[in-house]
Amino acid sequence: MVTGEWYSELADDTFAGFASASLSPEPPLHDLGAESLGSYLFAQDWQRWHDDLDERRRDPQGPLGYTGLHWLGARPQRVPRVPGTFRTLRGSVVIALDPHERARCSGIELAGETPIDPGEGAVLEFAGGTAEFARLGGHAVLRSRLQPSPFLEVFTGTPAFPPNEAWVIPAVFHADPREVEVDAAVGDFLHRLQSPGTLRFTVGGRLHELAVFESVSGNGWRLPFTDATSGRETTIWGRDVVIDPASDGETVTIDFTRSSNLPCAYSDMTTCALPPRDNRIRTRVATGEKTPRERLVAGADGPVLVVPSENG
Repeated sequence: MVTGEWYSELADDTFAGFASASLSPEPPLHDLGAESLGSYLFAQDWQRWHDDLDERRRDPQGPLGYTGLHWLGARPQRVPRVPGTFRTLRGSVVIALDPHERARCSGIELAGETPIDPGEGAVLEFAGGTAEFARLGGHAVLRSRLQPSPFLEVFTGTPAFPPNEAWVIPAVFHADPREVEVDAAVGDFLHRLQSPGTLRFTVGGRLHELAVFESVSGNGWRLPFTDATSGRETTIWGRDVVIDPASDGETVTIDFTRSSNLPCAYSDMTTCALPPRDNRIRTRVATGEKTPRERLVAGADGPVLVVPSENG
């Protein structure tokens, strides 16, 4: 199982007296019964996973390192704190630098007007950061990474429900390979995802059948979903869980305690593929990650950090 918040409250009240943000000091293991020991080890493993997940979110080259997402068009436009103007022309992006502006692309110093193919992943380098060209749903975009990142400067980790083994449930995989179109978190385009089939499982006494998708990284499958906590304790964009691939009719395990937020839960600068509308669990999945404490939104003069006064 691959895919969290370091959390001081454990599912088993046995550990309430010694739980801390690092789940230490550790109790004498010989004093624990088999069931309590199992719960303790489960919580330790979960916390290592969650610590690692939040640590990877701090990567300045990761999706939460973006500080701007700009959709380019035929009319020249400027991007806050990025040198030059940008416009599209016959499939290319033309960057025009004023005489006093400096920038490099693919190691080459730019001057005047330069056409750039946004589909080749070119990176613009300049004093104060970088910007990446890309094509999304037929649109040319520029994603900036200004330094320092206002989000990464203050990111304190993601709140979460206490891990509870009751949320580790079996599911049966049914092969039904197909392409599924889903909405993007931002932008007027659709993501096309490859689904190998569906998972059937029971939550809250109800049978559900949700589509599972191939991971972009190629590391397992993804089960994106929304549930009755979405937009309340958890984000409106939904969450996902990584699942081990399976054969038709095979039983797999869904560890809902590892339900993680999509990058768009933290930033307006990401274009996440959202869960399909049919991938809704009609009860509360009160486990996994909650709504983040901080969020980066787009402002007229650049990114603006929003820190809600209270989280669920």
